[in-house]
Amino acid sequence: MISNKISEWFYLYNKDIYYFLVYYIGSSDVEDLVQEVFIRAIKGYDTFQQKSSPKTWLFSIARHVGMDEMRKRKRVRMIQNFGSGKSKPKRKHRSSFSKKMKITGYCTRRSNH
Repeated sequence: MISNKISEWFYLYNKDIYYFLVYYIGSSDVEDLVQEVFIRAIKGYDTFQQKSSPKTWLFSIARHVGMDEMRKRKRVRMIQNFGSGKSKPKRKHRSSFSKKMKITGYCTRRSNH
């Protein structure tokens, strides 16, 4: 019964969810995420209270799947950058304040008094 209902929703809404995830993620490679939405819908069907339409509920799941994917991609980028040494900001030898002081000659004028 549950699988029949989810299958029906899949055929009704999979393209809408696909396009939403493409927009949300910014990538057209979201087929696996669409499947993840419906897997989570099957697992969480008992929590669907029917206070909203099935489409609204599925889009809520899709938004969470999208957020999870974006977090995952961010972690992967951070790990890749850390391994390549890009994550550490380069330190300046002098602060911009001390450079301004040197350029204006404030330090030398001040010491002459």
